[in-house]
Amino acid sequence: MILNHQSIGINDLRIILPKSLLNVELIVEKRLAQDPQLEEHLNRAIKSTGQKSIRFPGSHEDSVTLACQAAYAILKNRPLQNLRFITVGTETAVDHSKPISAYVLGGLRKAGLDIPWSLSTFQTQHACAGGSLAMLTIAAFLQVASQKNEEGLVLSTDIARYQTSTTAEITQGAGASAVILGKNPRLLELDLASTGFYSNDVDDFFRPLGQETAEVKGRFSVQCYFQAFQDAFKNYCQRKSLNEREALEGIDFFVLHTPFMKMAEQAMMNLLKRSAKMKDSEARSFLDSRDFYSAISPIADIGNMYNSSIFLVLAATLWNGWQKLGKGIAGKKILFGSYGSGNTMAVFEGVIAPTAPDVIKTWNLSHTLNHQNSGSFEQYLAWIERSKNGRYPPVSNDLLIEAGNFYLKEIREDGYREYDFKS
Repeated sequence: MILNHQSIGINDLRIILPKSLLNVELIVEKRLAQDPQLEEHLNRAIKSTGQKSIRFPGSHEDSVTLACQAAYAILKNRPLQNLRFITVGTETAVDHSKPISAYVLGGLRKAGLDIPWSLSTFQTQHACAGGSLAMLTIAAFLQVASQKNEEGLVLSTDIARYQTSTTAEITQGAGASAVILGKNPRLLELDLASTGFYSNDVDDFFRPLGQETAEVKGRFSVQCYFQAFQDAFKNYCQRKSLNEREALEGIDFFVLHTPFMKMAEQAMMNLLKRSAKMKDSEARSFLDSRDFYSAISPIADIGNMYNSSIFLVLAATLWNGWQKLGKGIAGKKILFGSYGSGNTMAVFEGVIAPTAPDVIKTWNLSHTLNHQNSGSFEQYLAWIERSKNGRYPPVSNDLLIEAGNFYLKEIREDGYREYDFKS
């Protein structure tokens, strides 16, 4: 049997962010009041990351509710009879056995969506690359599916938590993303055949079972990112039969996993200098001509979204490109670099579809990025306290929850989590 490999990719995309925002300078001010010896370390961290503020969850939110909100936002006005997959990429799971995607399925039905029963739900884990790996997997499934109209929903959801009074604290963040995949995509066609991979067994970043905060080896993790990106890109070039400089010059936009803004910049600068033999000034000019800096800049006001960060950068890239080029954005090539600590890297290509402008103009990404409340340090500390056991207990008063929001209603005596939707 010869499989019919049809055009496959992304039909639509949504980003969900918690509303609570805290300036990192306030975090530094409070930490220095406790320990003045941290001043040099924390100020250096702000300079080296480019971080300005972070988003943190409200009292009713956890990784499941964020995923539910993203799923609801992208599905509520779509026909659902052809939905075949609901998958989640996360490193903020709430159960060792039950995937977040199963909770999302239940939440969507409680919200009144007629989700079909004939679908698969599962979860992928590889630090920050899980969402991208889920997307590539579901795209491959759909590409060979016998029914042409089937779609898959890929969610990414995470809440980044680090030790307080450390340099990593200022890069915490939270958020979720949702992408709809299908044949003859309306937004972005993916080239699955040329995907480059690299994997290794390292301890650059990990979170042991039962521990709410991650263990981070900052400099080592940066080195691992660089090495994985370089080698996966080489593998991509081999599969495309292109030399490395030729491959780079043929790309219009670059979309990378961005734990903090300067990390992605450093990774691209390193790749351009090593693979294309560019000097610093040429490399920066190359990136600036492709609007790379404007696409990664929102991360500086959000923090590390883990699995969702690459999808936020994709959304910003498409939004900015559409505003600048209009219909001329169609046909432009995007190179993705998805890194997961521990570690793995996937480098793959996408081409912006002719109908992409019609999709992008329905978004309101500026509203998503700017819809925020200035959180107090006391609220931030309350979130830290709630997240200490990694389970995020339910809010005591559901009257605080706005209509249209999912929330954790109860944790039963046996530990099972009950979610609901406030209509």
